[in-house]
Amino acid sequence: MTKNLKPVLKIVVPVALVLILAVVLFVYPGILTEKDDSPEVVTASTLEKIVQTSDLSTFTSVYNGIVGNESFCTAFAAIDDQFSAEVQAVFRRLDQVEQHLRAGGHSVRNSGDYFIIDYSGPGTFRSTYELLAAELEKPAYQQMCQLLH
Repeated sequence: MTKNLKPVLKIVVPVALVLILAVVLFVYPGILTEKDDSPEVVTASTLEKIVQTSDLSTFTSVYNGIVGNESFCTAFAAIDDQFSAEVQAVFRRLDQVEQHLRAGGHSVRNSGDYFIIDYSGPGTFRSTYELLAAELEKPAYQQMCQLLH
């Protein structure tokens, strides 16, 4: 029986060793190299290069690109003018739907954030919208809107 195992062992042992070596090298790739834990030193010239970036990467350039884009400003103004009115129309329509469903004998609960009909229903995210609407009323946003209109 040992005669039959010798040819198998000649193949299995080298293959097993190669597999073990491959696993060790892939799992622990830093095993053959030294690890450098020293802190990276940033020189003054490196900082100057970072600060002196091109106009394409500055906030001013991005701002001027947006404000100077007439098509974007037109689209923004149209959406901004209609957004609040459309959301309010949806909430008014929900109130009408609630009345209609109650008249039909359904159990309806309109909590503001959920519209429940007979024990199930979708979220309306009204409180989230109200938070957004409050933010959009702040002076910084209003000033931006004036520039884009």
